[in-house]
Parts: sequence; C-alpha cells; structure tokens
Amino acid sequence: MAAVQPILNGIAATQAPLKEMFSQFDSAGTTTYSTPVYLGETNIRTPYSRTWLTVTEVPSIVKTDNGRFVVSFEESLKGYSDEVRKPDFDPKAVAAGCRSYAGQLVAKNFPAYDVAYGLSYITRTAGLDKEKSIVCISDQYGALSVDSFTCPPPGEGLKCLWNRFPNPLVVADFKAPYPPQKYEPAFFKGLVNAMADYAAAGANGGEATRAALARYFQDPVDLEDFERLVKGKDGNVTPADFMQQLVESGFSKFGCDVKDAQAAGLLFGFPPAPAADGLYHGEDLVALRTWRGEPAKPGEPGKVFKIDALFQPGLAEAAARPKSMWCGRGLHLAATPEPEKAEEKKQEPAGGGGQ
Repeated sequence: MAAVQPILNGIAATQAPLKEMFSQFDSAGTTTYSTPVYLGETNIRTPYSRTWLTVTEVPSIVKTDNGRFVVSFEESLKGYSDEVRKPDFDPKAVAAGCRSYAGQLVAKNFPAYDVAYGLSYITRTAGLDKEKSIVCISDQYGALSVDSFTCPPPGEGLKCLWNRFPNPLVVADFKAPYPPQKYEPAFFKGLVNAMADYAAAGANGGEATRAALARYFQDPVDLEDFERLVKGKDGNVTPADFMQQLVESGFSKFGCDVKDAQAAGLLFGFPPAPAADGLYHGEDLVALRTWRGEPAKPGEPGKVFKIDALFQPGLAEAAARPKSMWCGRGLHLAATPEPEKAEEKKQEPAGGGGQ
C-alpha cells in the first residue's frame, strides 16, 4: 500500500485541474471569443486548444464544381419564390421585391453570377410569367443569366438552369445594361478630389464645386443604399444631394480608389477623424462601388451614373493587405493583420491536445 500511495496522490493531483477545466463546460456562463478570419490560414487560440482554420476564396457559388453549394443556395431562395408568386404582386411589386433581394446579395459581396442565378431561380420556381420574370431578373442580370446558365442539349445538370424549367427566356428579352467598365486611376483621382472639395466647402461651395462634381457625375445619379448607410433617399439623386447625404452621414473624406471586378472601380468614404491610433479602419468606412457611362462626346470621360453604398470592411482590408495604405490628404488606412504562418502547427497544442 505504501508503494501505491504516491501513485494515488499523483492521480488526485492530476484530477484537480481536470475537474476545474471540465467545470467550465458545466458552468451556467460561457465565454465567447471573437477572432477575425482572413483568406489563408488563421491560428485560433483558446485557453484549452488551438484550431487552425484555412479559408480559401470561392469566386462564385454557382460557378464552383460543388453541387452541394448550389443546392444549398437554391434552398435559401424558397422564401423569396413564395413571396413574389403572391397573386396581388403586380410587375412593379415583383420588380421591387427582386431588387431588394439582389441588393442583399450585392451588399454581402456576392458576384454578379450568383445574383443572376438567384433571381432567375426565383422566377422559375415561382412560376412567373414572361413579363414578371423579365422585370425581376432585370436588364442588369438578364443576358448574363441566359448566357451563363443555358446549356446545349440535353442540358442536364444544376447549372443548366434555363434547361430545367419550361418557357425559358433568351438574351433578346433583355436590353444591354451597362457599357464595359474599366478602372482608370486618372479619372478616380479627379473624382476623389472633386468629392473632397465639395465636402470641405459644403453647401456654401457655390457654383465652382457643383461644376466640379458635374464633370464626373451624371445628373441624376442612381444611388443604391442597401444597408441605409447614407442618410436621406436613394434612387435618383442629384450629385450635390448625394454628397450632402454622405457628409450628414459622417463621411466627409474620400480616397483609396481601387479596381473592382464588378464595376468601374471602388472608392471609400472616411469619417472626419481617424481612430485613436491615427489610422482609419475598414469597419469605419463606406465603400462606394461606381459605374460609368459612355462619354457624351469624343475625348470626354464617361461619367458616374450608378453608385452602390456598401458596408464591407473586407473591401478596405483587402486594399490594405499586407501593409497600410496611404491615400493622401491625411488618409492612412490600417493594415490588415497577416494570418499566422503554417509553421506554428509544429508547436504542441495547449493542454496537450488540439483540434
């Protein structure tokens, strides 16, 4: 018994910390940890474990080879199909409902392919007639949908959306939505300066600042404010009203224009002052996705005719990775933290185990 006693004492000494750890799982309260996750590999630590999470970018749900993604996406659309098939929904109501849904996807940075597929799937499963289907999908996404999701015979497979349902639409049912979009740094430099000058001068800026806006904006400009970030109305607004709404919403500085896969480019609206660290951070900004029209005359720039106001910190964070980004006029965008290196996997997990 004397020889066994040290072993028993050792077991008791081991049990005490284990009981303390397990009691945390049985306690009434829980502790929540929030860890930002970025593309690449992230090492998430808790007091009891480490988890390595690898995030890869999926450019489009419906363009992947994973059918489960498409099925899950379609499942999420059933409620919208039920909504737009209501008998009292005339074409105008259908268009408004579909526009709202498309805005939700755009605000979450879904690519145009997914938006086009989602709207088209809604019209097919809701059994909408041709008129309602066209206004739901809209000219913006119609030709893209028909081109992308119509397959040659026999037209089998999830992505052959227009082959799976009767009465398919064709490209000729839709008008060409926008001219080709191209990012031109010189244009955005002038646009940013005109916006900054107007914001600094305000309503008292007079004709000069309004004329500067007129060189870069069509009048009216189509503002899509999906998450109500900009005070006032959206839809068709004058450039001056748009700028005044931005300023009243707390965004009085502009810059950091970058390329954008969906439009002519992105720029960001900043609050008047940076954070305590002297830098601006993605969660404090409004992203302004811009579309430009065809030039009115040869040699003139195509003006901005459409703007989406978005709250997407990831857009600004991507622009400032891996180092901070200086955007001029006192605008310094904070760098996005780099994911921890894969070599850390070689370390022993905390607590002798890991996930």
